[in-house]
Amino acid sequence: MRVVSRFRAAGPIALVGMLLLSTGARAQGVPPLEDSARITLLAGWLRGGSDLAFRPEPVSNGGPLGSLTFGYSPVSWAELGIDLFAGGQLLWKASDAPWGTAYGALVSGRLQLQVPAGPLLALIPRVGVHVGPAIVTGPDLGKGFTETLGTALGGSAGLEARLSPEWSLNFDYRYLLAQGVVTVADEAHVFNSGGHS
Repeated sequence: MRVVSRFRAAGPIALVGMLLLSTGARAQGVPPLEDSARITLLAGWLRGGSDLAFRPEPVSNGGPLGSLTFGYSPVSWAELGIDLFAGGQLLWKASDAPWGTAYGALVSGRLQLQVPAGPLLALIPRVGVHVGPAIVTGPDLGKGFTETLGTALGGSAGLEARLSPEWSLNFDYRYLLAQGVVTVADEAHVFNSGGHS
């Protein structure tokens, strides 16, 4: 569930769908997106990221993902933001499988369009791209863990249904690429600690 706070600015992670609860500015009619800001707390499920070819077991069932987004819309059709995120998942399906984790900060750009929608105030479809530094932790089996600092890339698509000036429901899909290293028998293998959310 994602909790969103939307307010007027004073100045210039299943595969499809997470239910988001949004709060917005008190205004008459549909509040414009231009010069507005939001704070979004996201809790979701991350799966399908590891893809380790050297393991015979299938990819794991995933793990938890959380993020905090600070977004600002300088114009009605675009939003700029910073997404702080942290998540992890088992690297393969096995009782003794290790965890891979990732955390970092992404600079985000989203295109958006607010359109009237009958009984709803508006529908707001969004698509976005995300890039930024991430630290990925992977196991060095038998010796501990290895941390890798790299660049994470992501993409997202979502739909916000504004029920009132204060409340909305959102469905959101994201894909994250955050590569790390797992070491087995002194041999390093690259894995993705991101995936679908």
